[in-house]
Amino acid sequence: MTMIIAMVSKNTKVENRTSQIGRINASSRTGWVLGSSCGAFLFKHVGKFSPVILASFLFSLNFVVALKFLEEEKDTNHSTDIKPDIKGNSGSKDNGSERLTKYYSFLTNLKSCFSSKNLSSVVTSLLLLSWVGRATSYASIASFYEITYGITQRGYLSSYTSILALIVEGSFIKKLLDFFGGERRASYISAGCLVIISLMESLLSISDRVSKESALIIFLVFLLPAFSTFFSLLNLSLQSLVTQMAPEKSLGSVLAALDVLRNGVMVTVPFYRTLLFKITEMSTEKSSSQGNTSIMRGDPDPSKWLVTSAAHWATTSVILYYLLNQYQQTQIEKQDIQKNEKKTE
Repeated sequence: MTMIIAMVSKNTKVENRTSQIGRINASSRTGWVLGSSCGAFLFKHVGKFSPVILASFLFSLNFVVALKFLEEEKDTNHSTDIKPDIKGNSGSKDNGSERLTKYYSFLTNLKSCFSSKNLSSVVTSLLLLSWVGRATSYASIASFYEITYGITQRGYLSSYTSILALIVEGSFIKKLLDFFGGERRASYISAGCLVIISLMESLLSISDRVSKESALIIFLVFLLPAFSTFFSLLNLSLQSLVTQMAPEKSLGSVLAALDVLRNGVMVTVPFYRTLLFKITEMSTEKSSSQGNTSIMRGDPDPSKWLVTSAAHWATTSVILYYLLNQYQQTQIEKQDIQKNEKKTE
């Protein structure tokens, strides 16, 4: 996906880039949804090796299409000369020198994510989104859905969520960006909307007037579509801003380094979720009163978890507002300076 987004960014205009990236993500989601279903059908009704054969055929077809239609980029900065090592000995090809070269190349790619103040703010915002989204997710908490909505089978919810994201990313991104006034405003406004949705779901989980069946309908019809819409809009807006802020020559390096940084940030999530589980742990009395077999000791209380999620998204919204408005302020300052210079002339 990193390579695909880089190629899409180089061949699209800025005003249409976010919607095009959204369509790429939607295509990928379609492949995951249809691929798993098709593979299971072929394995059961055709043969054990049929999914592998179909996958091999599709990969070969993809190779032929890419070879035929993708234009080869000319690297004007490419040089065949062997660079000297750090001791000044040219032509060194030992393992130590190769490792150092790869190490410094890796550091250079990481530094490319922070080559400017504007790019640094967008990269930091995207890393924060990835971290908060993973840390506050309740998709893997088995007891959450059973306590809140009375659901024991959660498989269809994953497919339903993917379909919602597919529809939003494929059809509504451009309209939403026009409504909110661009990627930057859409980013922190979307984070603010996620706060409201989390609080509404928290109130729904503790309400005694709403049955679990009614709560499930409200969740499926209103809350989950709204959450998928604003989370997709937030993610795509920040992805598009990265491609806009990164220098065109080093766009591929920035996106590759961003993937590495994301993986590094994700390492800390399980440790933080352990802390959240302790903070939001369900009381023994409430756990025994539920009478659900899926509830284990240490499972979080759904209402407490949703309140902490709302607090995380509120903090994220404030941080995004501060980080993303820095670029807008510098642009206004530059325009004022240019106007003053023209007046003096």
